Amino acid sequence: MVVSQQVLEEVIRTINEKLPYSLPTLRRLLINTPPEVAADPQLPEIKFWTKILHLGDAAILAAAIAAHPNYFITGDRHFTENSDIIKKTGLTIVTPAQFLKVMQ
Repeated sequence: MVVSQQVLEEVIRTINEKLPYSLPTLRRLLINTPPEVAADPQLPEIKFWTKILHLGDAAILAAAIAAHPNYFITGDRHFTENSDIIKKTGLTIVTPAQFLKVMQ
């Protein structure tokens, strides 16, 4: 698993806000199966995608592209339902549920 620093911080913040009782489980996951933390993308990489996404999503997409993943897993419909992004990036963008089906 590859994740950008920004996304990792967002996951931790969201879990803390919405499911604080799950923080110990997240901590164990990150310790026992540490992800590769990729550097956040540079501004020129992000700026290109701000034409079709807001800044935060553009940064996430730029980080995903730089990581060259087999799958870009996200629950964000800005990515999963935008055929233009899928075409332009060449990424295989799937929801967590779709990815679980692939893995079965």
